[in-house]
Amino acid sequence: MGKRILILIGVLALVAAACSSSDSGGDSLSGADKELADAITKSMAADVDPGGPFGGEETAACFGSSLVQEMGSTRLNELGLDVASIEAGTDPSDVDLTEADIDVMVTVMTKCVDFRDVVMEEFESSGVSEEGLGCIRDGLSDDMMSAMARGAFDSAAAESAEASDQMFDLVMGCLSPDDLQQLGSS
Repeated sequence: MGKRILILIGVLALVAAACSSSDSGGDSLSGADKELADAITKSMAADVDPGGPFGGEETAACFGSSLVQEMGSTRLNELGLDVASIEAGTDPSDVDLTEADIDVMVTVMTKCVDFRDVVMEEFESSGVSEEGLGCIRDGLSDDMMSAMARGAFDSAAAESAEASDQMFDLVMGCLSPDDLQQLGSS
């Protein structure tokens, strides 16, 4: 049971580099900023299952344009995230980020990805009862969602047991023995 939740958190952290939203914000960018946002968008759209929770052009466009708007193309270029390197396959999680850079990445990811929906879809597809789903939905805090996003860029956060422990405690407190059995068998 605990292993499944840890796997879920790990998958969310890895996939979180690709985010979703219908708010791409791309219209406000121009010139080199737009080129960089477009490169990020194209790279992400190519790397993600379009049918998945993080897939599609709108998803990638949110992350691409929001990242350039929030960090600026100058800072992204300093990090080695220029158009050429992104087209060659460099990912934001491949470069050395400062705490401030990670904070911006987390802000962008949580703007673009509704982590609650992603987590809830996993539990819903596992056949968890409505009562258990409601309890989990109510217990998912912004801090838990940010910790999942942070783990994609910060190895210390990814290795921290705090988010896993919080999720485990929430699941154990919300799910009945039948729900836990259903979750374990899915």
